[in-house]
Amino acid sequence: MKKIWIVVIGILVLLGCSQKEQMPEIAFNVNQELVASTYVDSLFNFSYQPPKDWNEADELIMEKIAVQLSKSDNDLLKNLKVYIAPGELGFYAASVLMEEAVSVNDRFTADLKAKYPNVMCAEFTSSGRYIYQYMFTDNGFVNIKMLIPLAEMQTAMFDVFMTQELYKEQVHTVESVIGSIKLNI
Repeated sequence: MKKIWIVVIGILVLLGCSQKEQMPEIAFNVNQELVASTYVDSLFNFSYQPPKDWNEADELIMEKIAVQLSKSDNDLLKNLKVYIAPGELGFYAASVLMEEAVSVNDRFTADLKAKYPNVMCAEFTSSGRYIYQYMFTDNGFVNIKMLIPLAEMQTAMFDVFMTQELYKEQVHTVESVIGSIKLNI
């Protein structure tokens, strides 16, 4: 099954970051044994299931994140939820950017390509929702970022950041979390 996920990522890479034509439809398998109870963001009208056995970040961690975000002048980020992997070897974050998805995608594509030459970018649909995805490795870590348009000037952003070793172990969990995202609930 890991090979299937790697093949899917490979196909998406071939499609490229800048392709604006017909987007392929990708189906993600959701293994309910790998995900926790559904979190519903009623303000922005979407839901997802975080990774099972990952703990929601405590107040102290969230305060540290808030300090870092304040340094970046990122007041466009709303409803941030962070989940920490066992052993603190990674995290999963969900938030909403108060920006239009195409603008965010254009900016992220340029920024990430400049900083990470190995970044793989893809645009596709899954269960009828448009998804912009970026994946890159750096210093032994894997980072997957996904943007999903919610409404005008609202973009859901999902981040997975973990060691490469943990990613190899949790690739099905990552797929299940991504597949659990639902819009307009």
